[in-house]
Amino acid sequence: MIEMDELHPEYGFKDHKGYATKKHLENIKRYGINNEYRFTFKPICDLIISTKGEVKSNEKTIKK
Repeated sequence: MIEMDELHPEYGFKDHKGYATKKHLENIKRYGINNEYRFTFKPICDLIISTKGEVKSNEKTIKK
């Protein structure tokens, strides 16, 4: 998570260690999904489903 935090400090990985904390979920909504997220991570999966398969990504738009 330290390396992830260095690559993507806006998500705060060093503070929440990848757990779905309130702040982590807020950051996902604010900054989008990065390429390191697992689509099986429930908050990510739920976000994809709730946006009908198209979500903001810091890389590009991701389509399910």
